[in-house]
Amino acid sequence: MDCPSCGEEITSGGYCWHCGEDLPDELSVLNEEGDESDRDGGGDVEGNERHGAEEPTTPSNGRKRVAAATHLLALFTWAFGPALVFVVTSDEYVKANAANAINWQITYILYMFASVILAVVLVGILTAFLLVFLDIAFCLVAAMKAANGETWKAPYSMDFV
Repeated sequence: MDCPSCGEEITSGGYCWHCGEDLPDELSVLNEEGDESDRDGGGDVEGNERHGAEEPTTPSNGRKRVAAATHLLALFTWAFGPALVFVVTSDEYVKANAANAINWQITYILYMFASVILAVVLVGILTAFLLVFLDIAFCLVAAMKAANGETWKAPYSMDFV
């Protein structure tokens, strides 16, 4: 079965791991019953051995909490807290959220540095205050999205990790 949002193949659960979308109820029920995913006759009992790896499932509540806490931790520890989570976790969902938190915090400090330079001409003072509010808002939005099982990248965030 293919995800209606991104078109990627989904072999288990009611969740698209690639784009983070929940499947409509009728599609997830079809998939759980095996009507779509096992048509090729290769219904493996021990995971998805046809593709050489186990297919990820919907993040558990514990994984969602850790991912959300990673974004909130960034408010108090800048990129150091999310970097620590990124290094110690082996969970792909938590690692993706930690990478997004790190990327936003590094981008934020670069934007703040540019604002300080622009403060010489008085334009940077306004942007510096705006950036502080954006940092708080983006961290809170990312934490809420992570708590709902989504991976969210802040707008205008550069990729470093």
